[in-house]
Amino acid sequence: LPLVWVLTSARYELVYNEIFSTLKSKAEKYRETFALEFVYLDFEQACINAVESEFPAATIRGCWFHYTQCLYRKIQKLGLSTLYEENDSVCQWLRSFMDITLIDGDVITGAITLLRENLPSDNGLPAKFLKYFDKQWVQKVSPKYWNLGPHHLRTNNLVEGNSENIQHWK
Repeated sequence: LPLVWVLTSARYELVYNEIFSTLKSKAEKYRETFALEFVYLDFEQACINAVESEFPAATIRGCWFHYTQCLYRKIQKLGLSTLYEENDSVCQWLRSFMDITLIDGDVITGAITLLRENLPSDNGLPAKFLKYFDKQWVQKVSPKYWNLGPHHLRTNNLVEGNSENIQHWK
């Protein structure tokens, strides 16, 4: 259940720290504790850092919708759309990267290795996608953020939908 919505165009770690600090102060004023157990976010590093700083015990999960959207946009950017739509083995291999978020975290490393070992050989483009995936989703954004496993809440799109509605008020 979303408790608070904060609108900001300044997406900096310092701003997020100030927002969380203010919420904690407001709660203390009413003799309450503002502690987060689970936080569902986009994959914005500044926000992730701020949550880890202000709420070290919180578990951070990324939004599955935004994760798959990033992957599909990269598929398009690399020129893999036609292969994705017309070649079943390439499509299945690429979809596996989208679905890998839903498996148990204990087997994620093995699943990524299996995908690396089964790289389709079509024109080198799948290899470029694999390079992107390793750099962005293994090295830069740790699987601990995007591997959702058995968790039922997989998106923060409810918040985003409300944000879009508010944009129309301007």
